[in-house]
Amino acid sequence: MGKYLPRQHRLKAIWKRLITLAAGWGFIFLGIIGILLPVMPGIIFLIIGAYVLSLESFWLASKLDKIAYKYPRFAKINCHARVRARRILSRILTSD
Repeated sequence: MGKYLPRQHRLKAIWKRLITLAAGWGFIFLGIIGILLPVMPGIIFLIIGAYVLSLESFWLASKLDKIAYKYPRFAKINCHARVRARRILSRILTSD
């Protein structure tokens, strides 16, 4: 097998990454719409989108870590939110 994944596992990994990115950007898009419309809470969707995207984006994860370091009260929330986002996405993506 070597250091490369078999074709089936590579395709699953690519689909999981694409679904995660699509969900994250979808929440960001809903957040932008929510900021423009007074009916939807836009900030909530932006935060959810940021956490979902931070699971796949090293840059965004490092920015959230930098904010957590600067604001210690945010650090605990940051850690719990990432764990919950990872748990929810794994539950959705592994439902075979």
